[in-house]
Amino acid sequence: MSRDLVRLGVRVFWETHLSITNFTYKSGSVDEWKPAWEKKTNGYLPTIILMEENQNHDDEGELEKTTFTATYIKCKTNPELVNQSRTVFVTRPDGEYTWNGLPDLYDGTL
Repeated sequence: MSRDLVRLGVRVFWETHLSITNFTYKSGSVDEWKPAWEKKTNGYLPTIILMEENQNHDDEGELEKTTFTATYIKCKTNPELVNQSRTVFVTRPDGEYTWNGLPDLYDGTL
């Protein structure tokens, strides 16, 4: 269904959790976090973006702001974005916020 929607010009975004995957190499075992169902998509996902939340506190331990960051883990259409991070959203306890979004998703770079 997602492929049909993409053919019709709809931008499709999938959301999932991460799961730990264990690989064994000659040098030993390696643990890596990956999207839980990436293997099941048969390489269909051209772009994978990892979203992370980081809370900043002042010296008294009070929350100053929360920053939400996106990191491009995989990007078949624009390899220059891989390992690049963007600040998507910043919130503050007083209700003030800053929205940057991800212009890369809609400005033609993907």
